[in-house]
Amino acid sequence: MSGQGIRDSELLWLWALLEEAECESIKATCPPDFNWSTLHPEMGMTALQVLFTSLIHVRKFTHSDDDDQIRKRAEILNLAEWMISQGADPTLKAPDDCQSGVGRFKGDNKQTKIEICFGGLSAITALMKVRLQMVEQCLEGTRIDNYYTDIECFGKLLAVFSRPDPSGRKKVMVSMDSSVMHVWELMCNDKATHDVSFHTADGSVSAHASILSKCSPVLAAMLSSDMTEGRKRLIEVKDAPGAGVQLFLELMYTGSTGSELGLEAALSALDLAHMWQVHNVVRMLEQILHEMLCDDNFASVAEAAQLKDLKVLMCACKAFGAASTSVQAQLTARGCPVPVLALMGVSEERFGKPAKKRRTW
Repeated sequence: MSGQGIRDSELLWLWALLEEAECESIKATCPPDFNWSTLHPEMGMTALQVLFTSLIHVRKFTHSDDDDQIRKRAEILNLAEWMISQGADPTLKAPDDCQSGVGRFKGDNKQTKIEICFGGLSAITALMKVRLQMVEQCLEGTRIDNYYTDIECFGKLLAVFSRPDPSGRKKVMVSMDSSVMHVWELMCNDKATHDVSFHTADGSVSAHASILSKCSPVLAAMLSSDMTEGRKRLIEVKDAPGAGVQLFLELMYTGSTGSELGLEAALSALDLAHMWQVHNVVRMLEQILHEMLCDDNFASVAEAAQLKDLKVLMCACKAFGAASTSVQAQLTARGCPVPVLALMGVSEERFGKPAKKRRTW
């Protein structure tokens, strides 16, 4: 349910980063207990309204070439997804007396002017109003190429704003003293007290049966059964590298890792967390893989996201793929796995059916 935000005079530097669309800096420095219901201390806008304004003025933050603008739009869309995952609400309204807004027109063409005030509006309502103004201008005869790219981009942002939380619950971020994490790190590494072994592709990794059982209903059932896992406290994961199992355990115990992250280990840890239904570790690995996403690993990450129906990672892959010329070339050549083609909306109608081989006698 939408509410009305309250002004916050603190953390001016964070609001400044948001105004300048410094996406990675915001993710890296935003306090974990930041109250996303607060408003810009001077302009009275919600955080997502500030981000939306940055998207409208994206050309201010980029060079003139289209590729740079495409990349920046993708970064802003990904940041919107991240902000919502942290607690930002697209339905939160700016107060009625808010005088801040946005106005823009294309070049010297005064007929393409777009203008809106955020007072009494939420980010999602403001987005829909701006997008409607652009569509109406196109229908009235103003050159469609003036706002075509913006309309398409705002449609993607609207999809992000409209997507429900898969868990149905609002995530609550809390601060933790580093000493608490240190204790759990010691527990994770205290092999003398471990009573369960994982046989991996390249060695054994161990853990506590009680911790595993509390975190995973699947492992709890396995360890309490008459099967090998229960009787010998031995779990066979011979297809998984030891680094993947270790990463899974570190995230399960501490919510962090001191290991150097590799794609194979992250994907393997994701397989295990998903298979064993350790949902909080799945969410952490979605974020890790999102940050690792690049042209070289796009197909592997996107395939895992699609097959496991991981909404946050799927959205990140779609935004990245739409902005990457390399990925677009792979999709055009159908050089990606079928699940990736499905995720990216590649249809037979778009690129044509592949030619059938004919048999002759």
